[in-house]
Amino acid sequence: MRRIEYAYRMRMRPPAIGAVPREGLARVDYREEDTGGRHYWGRAMYSRELTGEELRQYEMEPVDPDGTGEEISERCMQDGRIEDAGRDSPAAGAGMDSGGL
Repeated sequence: MRRIEYAYRMRMRPPAIGAVPREGLARVDYREEDTGGRHYWGRAMYSRELTGEELRQYEMEPVDPDGTGEEISERCMQDGRIEDAGRDSPAAGAGMDSGGL
């Protein structure tokens, strides 16, 4: 069975400790991108959908507002653009695994 993930773009800062909600955090992507005339500082993928309050508080936007971010984050994971926050990644070393935030 495939795991559903929700992907969110970082509007104001990279996905780092204190800059993203920790509950349900699965992966992070530190690559900056420019999309639709706007600059984003990376992405954070979750095993759950974030609340509207979390999106406002952490200044994040859904990658796919229809909730199909699974396909986007899975494709990025397969081609190596996204690091797993639970393995040997800068996120894990910085305490961004599920127990470190």
